[in-house]
Amino acid sequence: VHLKVRERIAQVVRRIRPYTTWAPRCGDSYLERVAFSLMVNPKAVSRRWVERILTVQNADGGWMYVPPYSRTVQEMFGLRVTTHRSEPHPSFLALLALVYYRDLTRAEASSQFLRDDMRTTCLHERSSEEWTKSRRLNFN
Repeated sequence: VHLKVRERIAQVVRRIRPYTTWAPRCGDSYLERVAFSLMVNPKAVSRRWVERILTVQNADGGWMYVPPYSRTVQEMFGLRVTTHRSEPHPSFLALLALVYYRDLTRAEASSQFLRDDMRTTCLHERSSEEWTKSRRLNFN
């Protein structure tokens, strides 16, 4: 039996993408979709998705299963959000998504730093060699 794991993952990511790019409420299922997307296809995740997770964090530091529509409207219009009690499962999913995103951005920043450092090192070495060549005495 040949399992087509990568094809299945790609199929699931394609199916959940519309529900992640636009979802009226940032609840448990939204958090699951973002965390899953970050696990299997991090390049498909928009920074805005992660910002939404941070926006709906409760005052007690966690997240809730399904925020009421009144809270969604309050968030959309920048009104004072009434406090709600957090639940462990959505809080875990939100933290999982945030950790995946943090690690992804750190890896990207690190690889960019290495590319910039390599470029700077190459330029420095080239200019050092040119300076050395220009200072050599010719005894011929």
